[in-house]
Amino acid sequence: MNVVVINPVSVALAHYNLELRATLERSGASVEIRAQAEPSASSTSRVRWLMRHYRSIIAAARLLRPSDSLVVAWPALGHVDSALVALVTRGRGVTIIHDPVPLVRAFGHGRALVAIVRRIPGVRLIAHSQVAKSALVSQGFRHVTLLNHPLLTEREQVAPRNNAGRPSVLVFGQFKPDRDIDLMAQLSESMGSGVDFRVSGRGWPDIAGWDMDRRFVPELEIDPLIRSASAVLIPYRRFFQSGVAIRCLEQGTPVVGPAESSLAEVLLDDRLLGKDEDVSSWVCAIRAAIDTNREDWAKVRRRYLEGTDAQWTEWVDGFKKR
Repeated sequence: MNVVVINPVSVALAHYNLELRATLERSGASVEIRAQAEPSASSTSRVRWLMRHYRSIIAAARLLRPSDSLVVAWPALGHVDSALVALVTRGRGVTIIHDPVPLVRAFGHGRALVAIVRRIPGVRLIAHSQVAKSALVSQGFRHVTLLNHPLLTEREQVAPRNNAGRPSVLVFGQFKPDRDIDLMAQLSESMGSGVDFRVSGRGWPDIAGWDMDRRFVPELEIDPLIRSASAVLIPYRRFFQSGVAIRCLEQGTPVVGPAESSLAEVLLDDRLLGKDEDVSSWVCAIRAAIDTNREDWAKVRRRYLEGTDAQWTEWVDGFKKR
């Protein structure tokens, strides 16, 4: 089976490309990735970028064999992509929907469009968490497959993290309104000076007790940054998946996040999950993450890897049998 992956945001999803290729190949598929940089990372206009993206989908669909599949790794215009993929591949294509209800305003997810697209035969979607799948099903989509977020294997994991000195907690990524900065301020106040609290990402406001690095972090620096922390905190109020959490699995750094999120599916460990506005539960989760040894975290990673490979292998085998 050959899988053609169309990725129109190859800079933002550079690491995801590696994870998706590795996971598909472990599942028995050959992989061809057709990627282009997003307008913000190139000199291409948005219109020209979109035209090139959709021409790429149509051209790839024409060459698909019955057992092949086309995967859009990120929809440029939401369910416009879902509709086009279904129509040109005749059911042999899928669109990965990362945020069924986008955290920021995004074209292609409106009610009117969803009402039309969900009635198109052959629309097939992939979600990376149960909460994302449930959101898509509630919108009326019938063919939604739950597949774990792809990840790299242990042989690709690099040097172990450094825990020398005081423990540190890292929040990584660009600021968005759904970041819980009130929680972050309460955590630094509650845990005192025994822990270093750091933020790396653009657009953040000042938060008491947190050191800010507001520069753009290049791709090559992300993994060393994650390994440098004792724990990574994901202080979103709402999210459907976390690529940062998966990179923490890959890099051997424990991660802490909200109990009512997709992290519960990834970690299966209540000790590393904070509960709503209960600051004490977040403090306990951070301390548990800092105290987590490499062997225990490796077990979490192996379990997630085994589940991921089983799901993707079943999906690949399903296409082979068509």
